[in-house]
Amino acid sequence: EIDKISSYSPHGLQKGVVGTRDVQQNLLKIVEEGEVEIKPRQGQASNSFMDRLKTPPTVNTKDILFIFSGAFNDLNMHLSKIHGSADPPLSVNGSYLHLATTASYVECGFAQEFMGRVPTRINLSPLTQDDLEGILRLTTSDRSVLRREELSFSHFGMSLSLTDCGVSEVARLCHEDDTGARGLGAVLER
Repeated sequence: EIDKISSYSPHGLQKGVVGTRDVQQNLLKIVEEGEVEIKPRQGQASNSFMDRLKTPPTVNTKDILFIFSGAFNDLNMHLSKIHGSADPPLSVNGSYLHLATTASYVECGFAQEFMGRVPTRINLSPLTQDDLEGILRLTTSDRSVLRREELSFSHFGMSLSLTDCGVSEVARLCHEDDTGARGLGAVLER
């Protein structure tokens, strides 16, 4: 959730407990395609495995694909202030993230050099209620939300089956909660 290391707050306040610029600088060292030294955690007990090594191990990050994700709510709010009054409306399902440029990310607290290392950015639209219904109906995998709940019920000698109306209601409640696909399980458990 890379959006958490932004130093921007829509209210003009610095957010985050850690130094967000420091975190971005440390991430830069990792994504710059080079040898990265593995350091022991701070506060780790002495005489650990890392202490016994003569030289700290390194990892070459040249062939590692880094994927960063995040909701970017603050960036979306920033963009809505800029583009919100456009006619016709420029939002897609309430999101303005498709309009974000490198400059937008920098304005919202990301270091220019960090954004330069993330050349490809894809903005996804928020899930709709229909999307959530489709996800809930995906029962071909043992890891599907509905299959997990059915298995949970079976441990107690019960069965679970949802009507089309039930699937729609679970999706509606999840969409109302704005919790995304992860929220489907929580709604089912309620």
